[in-house]
Amino acid sequence: MDFKMRSIIYEYKLSDLEDEITVYILEHPSEVAQMKINSLAAKFYTVSNTISRLCHKLGYSGFLELKRALSDEAFDGQAKKLSNQEILLRNFELIDEEKMQEAIDLFQNAKQVNIFSLSTTGYAAHIIMDHLNCLDYKFVFFEDINDVNEKIEMMKVKKDEVSFFISLSGESELLLSIARHLKEKQQAIVTLTHLSNNALAKLGTVNLFCYSPERLIGKMRVPDKTPLLIVMDQLFSLYLSSSYHSGI
Repeated sequence: MDFKMRSIIYEYKLSDLEDEITVYILEHPSEVAQMKINSLAAKFYTVSNTISRLCHKLGYSGFLELKRALSDEAFDGQAKKLSNQEILLRNFELIDEEKMQEAIDLFQNAKQVNIFSLSTTGYAAHIIMDHLNCLDYKFVFFEDINDVNEKIEMMKVKKDEVSFFISLSGESELLLSIARHLKEKQQAIVTLTHLSNNALAKLGTVNLFCYSPERLIGKMRVPDKTPLLIVMDQLFSLYLSSSYHSGI
């Protein structure tokens, strides 16, 4: 997992200062790979322990490992084309059980969980949602999102419900308009998107990620749904385990 991926996945753990340092590292990876820890700390008028804590939050053993990783990533090159197997393996690296448990807690405490997804992504999501309904019959899949969007201003938003948005791009204006409305009404939102700083994830209470980079056949976008299913199946497995232990 490279530094950029870690910066997105573990962003929820970072303070404002740590966010600033992370942005600096993203913009100056080669420079930081050659720096001493106290030099980086001095740029932000802080101490070396702040940098060490940031490294640990991002999953590194320390600043030396972070620097080695930055050097390796620069050597490998960002344009390297990953094989299908490498793409799938990245999804297992992305699974953050702490975040998944936060989502599961929201689902279990909710009176109803509303699922929003579009087109072929929706077909894939439906598979796991059917499994979840076998455990806990409160997951409602909204098939006609256009109809929901037209009626959204009249919807009675219930705070004891949770909405789960599943979108690889995270940029569908149709889904975003519904999510914005629900956020304004203070309903909890869980998102599952491709790993990126997308608009939908910015609206989420809890954000989950898979890794499914854009795939083109000719000029047609044909995204791979397998990464989505890997992450959702893990969510299902943890929900099953959590439900068993809580007696649901």
